[in-house]
Amino acid sequence: MDVGILKKSRQLKESYSGARVRLNRMLIFEFSKRLQLNMCYRCNKKIDNIEEFSIDHKTPWLDSNDPIGLFFDLNNVTFSHLRCNSSCSRGADVRRKPIINGTYWCYGCKTYHPKDWFSITKEERHRHRDYLKGCCNKYRKDTGWGHRSSRSRSRRGT
Repeated sequence: MDVGILKKSRQLKESYSGARVRLNRMLIFEFSKRLQLNMCYRCNKKIDNIEEFSIDHKTPWLDSNDPIGLFFDLNNVTFSHLRCNSSCSRGADVRRKPIINGTYWCYGCKTYHPKDWFSITKEERHRHRDYLKGCCNKYRKDTGWGHRSSRSRSRRGT
């Protein structure tokens, strides 16, 4: 590795490339605010902080006929909340069940339940949060999701 990059990384106390990515993201977010472009393309609400901020593609480039063209087409690039962008790329918008009278759909047992039955708030809409605690545990057991690999356990001596 280049000695200059090592020196920069050491002084920044993080990888130089990671620091550059973070700086670029901070600059883009700041300029989006100054130009009043910090509105989410997906939900049309204001993006208030950098933790919520993501660069989004209006037309998905992955697995398209022209991925390079769509990826670098500036007319195809916009800004979104990270959660809106992530849920769209996972296809969650298509399968999401509506909230009915304050009840949420559990994808484990396939029924509606009161919000307070869910162990983690549903507002953030992450995949594992679509299950009641019992259903989520069953999902984890059935799929192995969230479990440490045997390799990491062996390194800890368990």
